[in-house]
Amino acid sequence: MGSFVLDPRFGLDQGFDTYLADFQLTGMEVIAPGYIQRKAEDVMGFATRWMEEQISIGRPFFGWIHLYDPHAP
Repeated sequence: MGSFVLDPRFGLDQGFDTYLADFQLTGMEVIAPGYIQRKAEDVMGFATRWMEEQISIGRPFFGWIHLYDPHAP
């Protein structure tokens, strides 16, 4: 997940075996959900490795990849 608004603490990870949205909030003075994000290249790096693993073991999969970068600033 590319944005904190999709963090599993909000219950959006239900039904997924793998849900990467471990945003570290430690040390942040102000937590503004719209500004806590992960770059698309980081999200895609994990997603690509995960999909390659699923393919290599012959496991069918459904992937939902959220990229925050396309949103307006």
